[in-house]
Amino acid sequence: MSVYIVEEERQKNRCRPAATLRADGGRGRAQEFGDSPRTLPSLRLLSILYWRSASALRQFPRYAILANVKSLGLFLILLGSLGCGKSLEKQVQEQIRTFDHASLSEQQVEVQNVKEIGDHAVAEVRITTAVRLVKKDGDWVIEEFRIGDRRWERAEHILAVINEQRTETTLQQLNLITEGIRRYADLNQQLPKASSFEELMDILSPQFHNQVVRIDAWSNPFSYQAISADGYDLKSAGPDGDLGTPDDLFPDPQ
Repeated sequence: MSVYIVEEERQKNRCRPAATLRADGGRGRAQEFGDSPRTLPSLRLLSILYWRSASALRQFPRYAILANVKSLGLFLILLGSLGCGKSLEKQVQEQIRTFDHASLSEQQVEVQNVKEIGDHAVAEVRITTAVRLVKKDGDWVIEEFRIGDRRWERAEHILAVINEQRTETTLQQLNLITEGIRRYADLNQQLPKASSFEELMDILSPQFHNQVVRIDAWSNPFSYQAISADGYDLKSAGPDGDLGTPDDLFPDPQ
């Protein structure tokens, strides 16, 4: 399992998790799952959940990114204050147990450790979940996931949501990098003299691109190649991770 995009909602109660799984990427993908066009409630416990303090919630919306589920464990990043007088470990456990009206037992949610970093905290949590597998061509393949007493969710649907959101994020990154290249060229009357994407980012950051980006949303490196004095090729390998295939992603035409 890998990554979800989770959009935070503004909430007044700091002791409740402020996150919902946005499954459709604005195009109605969630209808495949039989839920509303905007949410997949039974998948939310597979997400990295972000909590934010009330003051931060008033300042700006943010997006969270889901972590890996390995050996039936879920790593959670918790942002903001979880105050209310209870121990941080207890608050983490209770919020996960009841998130999105789930009813997990204390035995199903084990908080292994929590580290506070200022007004943020990072928690490593192990959640007991169920997995259905089928044998295909002699190998066992994950078919469905279930947490607690919720319904089974098909792995292919989860991956479709993940890849749709990763595609959107990667295209945004490509367009921002392209804008940085344009600004550099306008100022210097030439393209950056870079033989690789790493060299390109070293040239653009921070004046022309305020974030150092090395990899796309699938954790694969971007590709950059100068093809002429005034032309270049910038792309992501896309979902399959292989360059030169039909699912490669490119920035919007300028």
